[in-house]
Amino acid sequence: MTRLDEAFAAVTRAGFLPPEVRRHAASDRPLPIGYGATNSQPWTVRYMLGLLDGVPGQRVLDVGSGSAWKTGLLAHLDGPEGEVVGVEIV
Repeated sequence: MTRLDEAFAAVTRAGFLPPEVRRHAASDRPLPIGYGATNSQPWTVRYMLGLLDGVPGQRVLDVGSGSAWKTGLLAHLDGPEGEVVGVEIV
């Protein structure tokens, strides 16, 4: 199992979605989170995190964190010695 696999297993998307769309959490599509914003499709998030190729212990700023699912994934990948800060306008 890769580090990304472990992160996606530990930080499930459903916990970061509004109750009315949680039943669609496993679908690979963007889901509405309110205010005209979406929780990105898992494929896109996984691809982006793979390109980032972060290592434990880094300091990460997640601008436009939305539902904070990606922020949670980054924190898992970063480990307890790292630091992740997510900011969102709403």
